[in-house]
Amino acid sequence: MAVVRRIQAILDLQEISDYLCQFNPAAASRFLDAAENAIERLESSPRLGRACRFRDPALAGVRKRLIHGTRYMLYYRPIDDGIEVLRILHGARDAGRIFGESDED
Repeated sequence: MAVVRRIQAILDLQEISDYLCQFNPAAASRFLDAAENAIERLESSPRLGRACRFRDPALAGVRKRLIHGTRYMLYYRPIDDGIEVLRILHGARDAGRIFGESDED
């Protein structure tokens, strides 16, 4: 199985970790561990997440899954041999707008 991490997903993880580290370095470490665990689990079971509904055909197949113990959602797409990690966003953010849509499931 394989994990393809898009640049923006890597930047998201770094930004979230840096933010958390300002207040609680241990929480930042726990967040990164939880994110990696979620990615590993989805790599072997890519259909665990919930399908997103975007109008843009380029976003077909995008799914989301809550990172356990956090308020962050992992947006990804199943690929032939694993997953493609697209973004990691706080659950309160408007993912539809971030992905260039006005709404999403």
